[in-house]
Amino acid sequence: MLRRLRPFLFVTFILLFILIPTMRAQAADDDADRAADALKEVVKTLDTMGTFADIEASFPPDFSTFNPSTELELSGIFSQSLGTSLNNTPPSTIQALATAIDDADITTTDGTTISYDNVVVGLNGTAIDIRFDIAITKNTTLPLSVILPQSDPEIRDQIIQGGEIPISLTLNSTIVASHETTEPVLADAFTFISEPIFTLALNTSGDYAPFKSIFGITELTVSGHSDLHLTRQIAFLDPDGANLTLYEIQTTALEDLLEVTAADFPNADDIDLLLNLDTTLANITASISWVD
Repeated sequence: MLRRLRPFLFVTFILLFILIPTMRAQAADDDADRAADALKEVVKTLDTMGTFADIEASFPPDFSTFNPSTELELSGIFSQSLGTSLNNTPPSTIQALATAIDDADITTTDGTTISYDNVVVGLNGTAIDIRFDIAITKNTTLPLSVILPQSDPEIRDQIIQGGEIPISLTLNSTIVASHETTEPVLADAFTFISEPIFTLALNTSGDYAPFKSIFGITELTVSGHSDLHLTRQIAFLDPDGANLTLYEIQTTALEDLLEVTAADFPNADDIDLLLNLDTTLANITASISWVD
């Protein structure tokens, strides 16, 4: 009896520990291209963030002509980077999918850099789990305008322009998703394990370069120091309270899919500006604003 069981046990061992895992891995590799197709659709949705007016509207009025979405090229940078990488090298295996994501880093002609880091793609049962970090950065400037109010209401306030404040723009998030290989409908197969939250920050610190202008009959020198920290969070919302699916992000109106809020942590919304006016005239007061 024991002799009869040995071949049976051997075959069972082969099935359980070699053939079945190998078949699962092969099935996942065969579905890597479908997971890539799902990511391409996600990329299209990410690019719609650039058209979401609530991002610009969430900043103080003085920033109304400075649109962070435009500065960071959010209307196309995901397609230019991740979308292009997935198209150029269609993944045929899980490892190839991970490589395509990891190789999607670019720097645009306007100086915006996007990187994809800490990429992990692996098999979890019959699902392909996908995780990676996104970081977008750009160093730019905010044009500076000094408004000198006049005591006589019949005389227009004088606006002096010419300075600028260096500023760092960043957008960061982590994508954690899963692609179910046994689900035939692509839009239902791809789900976010957690809804993405993008953190958008504007920061600057230090002295800005002085600039001069003529004020009446005298020369006016404007100089100063700025500490600026403004942070917003752009959260994806799940319409039905379950895991957010590819189908939902494709069919949900943008105003119902995205929510922009001020970040809830210390120093997330600080503006500290020091303005110096150097002139031979006395009793000059000024206010400061940014113009585009």
